[in-house]
Amino acid sequence: MSVFKTENISLDPLKKLNIGIVGFGHQARAQGLNLLDSGFKVSIGLREKSLSQTQAKKDGFHVLTISELVQKFDLVMLLIPDEVQAQVYKEEIEPFLSSNKILGFSHGFNLVFDKICLPKGVEYILVAPKATGIHVRRSYLKTKGVPLAVDWKSERSKDLTLAYARAIGGARSFIFKATLQEEVFSNLFSEQCALPGGLTELLKKSYEVLRENGVSPVMAYFECFYKLKVLVDLIDERGLEGFYRGISSTASFGALTSGPKIIDENIKSKMKAVFEEIKSGVFSKKDRKTLEDLLAQEKNHPLEKMFSEMRALLSPGFSKSENVFCETKKTFSDT
Repeated sequence: MSVFKTENISLDPLKKLNIGIVGFGHQARAQGLNLLDSGFKVSIGLREKSLSQTQAKKDGFHVLTISELVQKFDLVMLLIPDEVQAQVYKEEIEPFLSSNKILGFSHGFNLVFDKICLPKGVEYILVAPKATGIHVRRSYLKTKGVPLAVDWKSERSKDLTLAYARAIGGARSFIFKATLQEEVFSNLFSEQCALPGGLTELLKKSYEVLRENGVSPVMAYFECFYKLKVLVDLIDERGLEGFYRGISSTASFGALTSGPKIIDENIKSKMKAVFEEIKSGVFSKKDRKTLEDLLAQEKNHPLEKMFSEMRALLSPGFSKSENVFCETKKTFSDT
């Protein structure tokens, strides 16, 4: 594994380029704000009627149309949702690309599945945070960072990739080399089978079983949802063995004997089938028009309703839409 440390990464390659970001969702905004706080000038490319223009300007960004951004800037980070990248690329980016341009991604989905094919001479870079945009920004403001997977088309863009990764805070944590394929395949797999797919289904099914057996919604909530963060933090601090030694002997014995019965070889075989769907490109072709319907189902699940009720009791004033993007500017530091 190639791991890159702060002392081996110069910011100079990034200082020589004009930086543009297409999009202004959580990841785009987080990376843009981190770059600003690291001392770089950043412009945002949005469609003419985008509702994000007001917030982007309020945050201190110069806002252009996407086509204007591509024409004027050397490094363009394409940080819009995967499902719209190909269309936006074809209509507003590709016609204005030249051999001196570099197109950046935080997920290689459209490159791996050939939905975006860069013309000859155009470089790509990959800087993929192993966390949500919210955490990319939140960690930066705490003078920390999130781990980043990086890749580049050729050695010509290696130093620029690492400089960008450092500028958004990655060198404070862990920057490592990956390939486009492993970044995409592993990311999609983990989303569907482990986090968030598998985990959330375990939470819901556990809650349902307790309720069906007469356990009160409050007790079921605390047992199947509330304790999650405490246990995950313990795993993060101690690893798996340390985690089991840090909980009661009854809990560790029950987990180690019953866990494999729940997540068994049958489940593993289903996971393998999911991975094959991802690798073969079947998943990339699936219609996502039902996403809003699926999200509506989650909103109506009894566990989600219980979450809202308990949050109101445990954390008065809490809002799931709280603004985590503090606008306080901080001087960039790798310490």
